[in-house]
Amino acid sequence: MNRRGLTLLEVVLVMGIIVVLAGLLYPTIGRAMATAKAASTISNIQQLSKGVVLYAADVDGRMLAATNYGVPAANVGRLWTSNLSGVVRDSNVFLATGVPGRFAEKWDDRGWASIGMNAGTSVNPKGCAATVADATGCLGFREPLLLDEVAPNSVIFATTPAGPTDKRYRGYEFEPNNGDGDPRDPASPPLVSDADLVAALPELPAELLRPVLGTYGNTGKDDGLAVVGFPDGRAKAFTVNQILSPKVGLIWRLHLAPRTR
Repeated sequence: MNRRGLTLLEVVLVMGIIVVLAGLLYPTIGRAMATAKAASTISNIQQLSKGVVLYAADVDGRMLAATNYGVPAANVGRLWTSNLSGVVRDSNVFLATGVPGRFAEKWDDRGWASIGMNAGTSVNPKGCAATVADATGCLGFREPLLLDEVAPNSVIFATTPAGPTDKRYRGYEFEPNNGDGDPRDPASPPLVSDADLVAALPELPAELLRPVLGTYGNTGKDDGLAVVGFPDGRAKAFTVNQILSPKVGLIWRLHLAPRTR
C-alpha cells in the first residue's frame, strides 16, 4: 500500500491553522484562569472578613486596626495580619491567589502582603479625632471604629501590589484618601489601577501610594479585577473601571460614612 507523507506546504498550513486557533482561544483561556484565581481570592477575603467579625466579638465590638501605632514597630501585634492570625490560622488565606506575595506578620515584611486592609481602620494614640472631615493627613485615629457602626458596603479589604518594603511597597494596607477623588466624599475611590502603580510611579513616596490593584485579567484598559471584602463577611470582584464609577456604591472613607446605628 502506497502511503504518502505530508508535504512541506501541508505541514506549514496545519501549523498555521494551529497558531490561528491558539490565538483565538488564548484570551478566552486566560480570562477563565484569571476568573478562577479571582474566585479563590474571593474565598480568602471572605474568610478574612468573617475573621474580623469574630475578632470584634472578643474586643467589645471594636474593628481590627490595619496598623496599631500604639505598638512598637519591632513588636508582633502592630499589623492587622498578626492580630487576625489568631482567628484565621491558615497563612495562605492572607494572600491573593496567583500573584507574588507572602504572609506579612512583621513590620519589615509589610510590603509583601497582597491583600491590604483599609488604612482608615488604623489606631494611633496621637492620631486624628474620628470627627475630622478631611483625613488625608491622618496617620490613624485616636478612637477605634466599632464594627456594627460600619456600613455594610464599606471596603475593609482589597487586593494590593506586593513587593519589597525598600521599594515603597506597602501591600498590607491601602490608603482610601490617596488618588484624585474628593477627600470629603466617603464613596470617592482611592488610587486604583490594573497596573502596579508602585513600580509605575517611582517619583512618589510610599505614603502617597498604597493603591488598590486590579490584578486579575487585566489588559491595560483598567478592566482587571480587584477583589474587595466587606465588614459582614462578604467579598466580591470589581473591575477597576467599576471601582472608578460613582454608580458602584462602595464606601472607602470609613470615618466619613454615616453610622449604621
